[in-house]
Amino acid sequence: MSESISGTTSEDPLFNLDDEKTDWIRSACRRFRILIIGRANAGKTTILQKVCNTTELPVVYNTEGKEIDPVILEASASRGLHNIEDEMVFKSNPGFVFHDSRGFEAGGIEELNKVKLFIESRSKEAWLPNKLHAIWYCIPVDDSRPFTTAENWFFSECGTGEVPVIVIFTKFDALDTKAFIALRKEGKSRIEARELASQCAVSSFEEVHLETLSTFPYSPKGHVYLRNMNKEGYDCGDLVEQTAAALDDETLRQLFVSTQRNNLEVCIRYALESALGTIEQGIGKPIKIVSEDNFKEMIRIILRWFPQYSPQRSNSIQDWIESAITIVILADFGFLLWDNYIDPSKAIDVYDQCPSIQAAIAEATNQAVQILISRRTWSRGKERLKKQMVQIALDNRLPLKLLTNPIVAGNQQE
Repeated sequence: MSESISGTTSEDPLFNLDDEKTDWIRSACRRFRILIIGRANAGKTTILQKVCNTTELPVVYNTEGKEIDPVILEASASRGLHNIEDEMVFKSNPGFVFHDSRGFEAGGIEELNKVKLFIESRSKEAWLPNKLHAIWYCIPVDDSRPFTTAENWFFSECGTGEVPVIVIFTKFDALDTKAFIALRKEGKSRIEARELASQCAVSSFEEVHLETLSTFPYSPKGHVYLRNMNKEGYDCGDLVEQTAAALDDETLRQLFVSTQRNNLEVCIRYALESALGTIEQGIGKPIKIVSEDNFKEMIRIILRWFPQYSPQRSNSIQDWIESAITIVILADFGFLLWDNYIDPSKAIDVYDQCPSIQAAIAEATNQAVQILISRRTWSRGKERLKKQMVQIALDNRLPLKLLTNPIVAGNQQE
């Protein structure tokens, strides 16, 4: 993928991230495209809902970009009709676009070839926004035969090029239950059996099935075990981690990490690892003073990994002012958390759960910008704008909201 995108690298040895390439990808490709494969009972919809933090069904668009009426969609599905080119988008996170291989489980030659042709065409797509970025293959393990003809064919015949495949073994709690029963029969107490069941289930499964999967010509790049996905509090954190790790292209990994919104830990880790990577470039070279510009660049690199700060080219003054105010508010609240020995990264999580604060900042910023525009010249309006920016930040400080916003207060108590 990286060969098809040109760009220049910073001359500074401390910073080797190709900024031009990264900015181009983020502005040209604002959505991460995933094909999800699996049988009808594999739990595909639940997985997508968990990834996008929603309980709603996705909106489906045809190849012309027009929304498909749910009634028509349901009628087509009941007749076994489905177009893999249709795009599924969740309103809660439009940064992801999904394709579903419904009918793939039928195992018929026609269905299998449709999937193969789709992968071939999308993986070779020259225009990055239309390219397929990852494949999630869901395999339920609540029966004795997790690998059917379809799985055997896919991993034997269907090469995916540079597009990584992550196998998702769903309904793994069924194997946990079997392991628990077996441990009880061996004389383990209920507490011991409960503690050992999950690991025993994984070990038994890997010994029998995972080794088989690794022998296929086109084995997956990673795999995860998902349990209790129908219960509240369970998420797809492992899936996010595995997908990010499977992406070889740094900028595509950044696009994926900053698009997903339900796993801030992975944002934090990759942001810090990326920043450390830039510093490592200077190790072993003659000692030099890191300039202020270098430091600002490191901050910019870190912020790229977070969804609300991923830089996007915009001509709007208001967007930039809003971002500046928001960063200050988060930094302020992060200091409060740090001073009380709580993870400062929670500041972002708290802000995300405060739509009233976000709305207040947006409205106040809009009013300030309108005043600037009405004065027509930057020189006459900038001093007033500076004061207004400071006042907006002070009026919306997260610490001031702790006593009035129950969501924030609950987060702080944790």
